[in-house]
Amino acid sequence: MPAGRPRIISSPEEMVELAERYFAECDNRIVSVQQVCKETGKIIELGINKPVPYTVPGLALALGLSGRASLHEYARREEYFDTVKMLMSRIEQQRIEAALEGKQNPRIAEFDLRNNFGYTDKREIVQETTHKIDNDADLQQRIEERKQKYLEGMTVDVVPIEEGETDDEK
Repeated sequence: MPAGRPRIISSPEEMVELAERYFAECDNRIVSVQQVCKETGKIIELGINKPVPYTVPGLALALGLSGRASLHEYARREEYFDTVKMLMSRIEQQRIEAALEGKQNPRIAEFDLRNNFGYTDKREIVQETTHKIDNDADLQQRIEERKQKYLEGMTVDVVPIEEGETDDEK
């Protein structure tokens, strides 16, 4: 008998079914809006379709999980890996498209893509060296040249000491 709690979602197929319901609810959300009728002056209530963005926590809750960490736990199981990856890709696609179309605040989209989908800014560090040392003798010569330049740059006050005089007697 396997250890641990029983799974909330019994199969990848059940996960997809529950996720599809979540996506449909997000796509078909009806918002109630009140308007004044020009002809009668009465307030009328209208239902307007206003989709909401898919979210990783929203998907997790729709699946009956406690949060996104639980969804990631399912992704660690081999039989659920591809399913979770596909569902996450659907959320990622919607996020990118909404940001590109100006339907979503780009800062929110950037935050979500970095934190839920692993996006990063690409930074390149290019370091080129132009000095080539052919052999050990060349290296030793360069070391000696640098030592000499270093010593030449140092200034030392030399005070002659007369015969029989010590440093303490000056």
